[in-house]
Amino acid sequence: MTAIRRPRACLLTALVALAVSAPASAAHADPDPGLRAKQWYLDVLRVPELHAMGVTGQGVTVAVIDSGVDSGHPDLGGGTVLPGVVTGGPGDGRTDPSGHGTEMAGIIAAHGAVQGIAPAAQILPVVPGNSARSFSEALAESIRVAADRSARVISISIGTDDEPGPELDAAITYAASRDAVIVAAAGNTADGFTNLAWPAKSPGVLAVTGLSRDGSFSVYSAQGPEAALSAPAESITSITSRTVAGSTGYSTATGTSPAAAMVSGTAALIRQRYPELSAAGVVRRLTATARDAGPAGRDPQYGYGRLSPYEAVTVPEAELPTASPSASPRRGRSGPASYLPLWVAVLVLAAAAVAFARSRASRRA
Repeated sequence: MTAIRRPRACLLTALVALAVSAPASAAHADPDPGLRAKQWYLDVLRVPELHAMGVTGQGVTVAVIDSGVDSGHPDLGGGTVLPGVVTGGPGDGRTDPSGHGTEMAGIIAAHGAVQGIAPAAQILPVVPGNSARSFSEALAESIRVAADRSARVISISIGTDDEPGPELDAAITYAASRDAVIVAAAGNTADGFTNLAWPAKSPGVLAVTGLSRDGSFSVYSAQGPEAALSAPAESITSITSRTVAGSTGYSTATGTSPAAAMVSGTAALIRQRYPELSAAGVVRRLTATARDAGPAGRDPQYGYGRLSPYEAVTVPEAELPTASPSASPRRGRSGPASYLPLWVAVLVLAAAAVAFARSRASRRA
């Protein structure tokens, strides 16, 4: 995950520099031609079985808010990368001087030497590059741009520990009104995050923590009560920008950035398979079919459980739980988390109290 510690004068410059230097997500060149065999997580998640069924993300646009995407990479050919946006600056996001955004795009939609979760999806690169504003403002604008460009999934693998302004919450609400699923990486311990980063812990965002190869919680991952899902985060083979010095175009990375990209790719598969399903319905499928881990129910490390793409796509609607878990819990800046079932209970109790009072008054009359 790219870490942005404080609002910077030049956001794009800070984003690129930290994407290169962040230890937990640093990539190294990998010239090995047997790259697909190194994508161990695809088989663990049963992704090839979904591809064999024709579930590949066809017709779904995934916005990648990051450092840009190398649109000329051979594993992203065939018009996979759409003309994007650099907010407040020149360019269309189809170049990537750091490689981080290309890695995320590859995990989502590569279709060459490596395979993405949703290889037929299209990628919309959006770079928060407005140098005149804070990270929170630039990210908020990026989310709005992605929603306006009809992205059905918005993948965010950048973050900060600075509490954002109200513009970010407003942008997330706006994207939700446009029926977009918003996914964000939890943050990496090597980048200084122990609690979840923003925007992962923003209300309405699906926060993703990391797993080690054996399925246990990764020591590289931040954690917190806002965690919604966990996904593989260690030794993740993908593509990277060929403009990075010494790059072969392929890399192996560790961090919650890849985990978030996997969830974003899975959301694209669900949106192809169930085109009429709302964003809330997609989140429900992701969380309801997750394999519970750690303490029973939702917990700060695994969230609702480990990502299970095969089940998220194939479990019949009638077999899903009737309760609809949310993404990040709705919480105030300093208040406790609250959930829809609590409000339902309050309303039911209030209605019962009113009915009881009216009944007593009627008897007295």
